[in-house]
Amino acid sequence: MASRRSIIKLARELRKRQTPAEKILWRELRNRQLNSVKFFRQHPLIYEEDRGRIHFFIPDFYRIGWENS
Repeated sequence: MASRRSIIKLARELRKRQTPAEKILWRELRNRQLNSVKFFRQHPLIYEEDRGRIHFFIPDFYRIGWENS
């Protein structure tokens, strides 16, 4: 069973093992360089906790507030 700590550790490992394409993408997305928008990468999103089980996914990247575009 995954704990919050192990989920965060997994996300950090994914960030460290970038593909060459991801490195190029993040060079462009980092520090609000694209339309002053903040993107997050491999950030764990927990969508449900059920009887001690944590349901989560780790998207490659996402942005909060798509409706403001």
